[in-house]
Amino acid sequence: MRNIEEEIKERTQSATKKILERAKKVEEREFAIARKKKNAIVLKGKKDVDRITNMHRDSLNAQLILEYRLKMDNFRDELCSELLNEIRGELDNLDDNTVLESLKNLIREGILNLGLNKALVKVNKRSAALLKANYNRLIDFIREKAGSFESMNIDDSLEAYGAIVSSESAGEFFDNTFKRRLERFEGEFKEKILERLG
Repeated sequence: MRNIEEEIKERTQSATKKILERAKKVEEREFAIARKKKNAIVLKGKKDVDRITNMHRDSLNAQLILEYRLKMDNFRDELCSELLNEIRGELDNLDDNTVLESLKNLIREGILNLGLNKALVKVNKRSAALLKANYNRLIDFIREKAGSFESMNIDDSLEAYGAIVSSESAGEFFDNTFKRRLERFEGEFKEKILERLG
C-alpha cells in the first residue's frame, strides 16, 4: 500500500510539476503578449502625442509667420505713407524758382496731352503770381514743344500745388496737381520703397 501511496504521490507531484511548468510558460507567453500590446499602445500614444504636438507647433509657427508678415506689411505701408506725407509737406518749402520750373513743366505737359492752342490754367495764389510775372517766358517754354500754342488765362482759385490745365470752355482738363501726380505715382513709389526695404 505504501507503494501505491508513493506512486500516487509521485504521479501527483509529476502532474503538478507539469501543470506548474505549463502555467509558467502560459504566464510568460501571456506577459510577453501583454508587454507587446502595452508597448504598441505606448508607442501609438507617443506617436499620436508627437503628431498632435507637431501639428500644434506647425500651426503656431504658421500663425507667427502670418502675424510677422502682417506686421511687416503694416510697417511698410505706414513708412510709405509717412514718406509721402513728408514729400507733401516739403512742397510748402520750395523756393520760387523751383516752383516756377515745376509749374512750367506741369502746364506744358497738360497742354501737350490735351492738344490745346489756348488754355485755362488753375493754380494757387502763390503760383499765379509767379506765372503772371513770368508769362512771356512761360509761353516761349510751351512753344518749344507746342509751336502753335497762343495764350492762356491764369485762374488763382486752386488750393493745391501744381496746375489743372483745361480748354477755355473747361470741357476737358488735365489734373497735374502735385496731389494727383503723387496719387498716380504712389503705387510705383511704394513698390520702389518696398524693394529697398526687402
